Amino acid sequence: MGNVPMIIGAGVGVGFGYGVRAKTFKTYVKDSFDRADATTLGTSETGQIWASAMKIANGKAYADAWVTAKINAGYADYEISCDVTRGISTACSLGFRLSATNDADRMELILSGSTVQINKKVNFVSTNLGSYTRAYVSGEIIQLKAICVGSSIKCYVNDQLIFNITDAELITRTYVGIFPNNSTLIKYDNFLVKEV
Repeated sequence: MGNVPMIIGAGVGVGFGYGVRAKTFKTYVKDSFDRADATTLGTSETGQIWASAMKIANGKAYADAWVTAKINAGYADYEISCDVTRGISTACSLGFRLSATNDADRMELILSGSTVQINKKVNFVSTNLGSYTRAYVSGEIIQLKAICVGSSIKCYVNDQLIFNITDAELITRTYVGIFPNNSTLIKYDNFLVKEV
């Protein structure tokens, strides 16, 4: 028997890959309130000035009077969210589609005791658009979120969809905000409005 030749194979392969680039969402307003204690909210991290008599302490916004805080997002369609620490059961809310000049018109996602509500105010007349019951826990941190696109409004509590409504009023309003009660025990943090 003789030598058997060894054959070594070599191949060339060509592969193609398609990369999917994730969409980057533009941030319209961002405020973590991580700045020195102050008697006003001042300027957000994205440069807009808050219209408010709310205050900052220990990196959180709060109010010790019945006031509102609003800021211009510059866009009418957006996702808005804010973390709320509830020290007491009185009402606090996240406002969107607000009037720039007064409180005549707005949408609100409201926490009050063990109730979550979505309310609409037009020309100072309030209408309840939905109500949901959830347990109240003192000290709990809750994320409130609303997604507004045209007449579609979806509201979430801790990423759970609570309300999915259609309402064509106020769809061009670009102001957003927070509406505390007069308790320093309710704190607001991580306010964000971004492209949707």
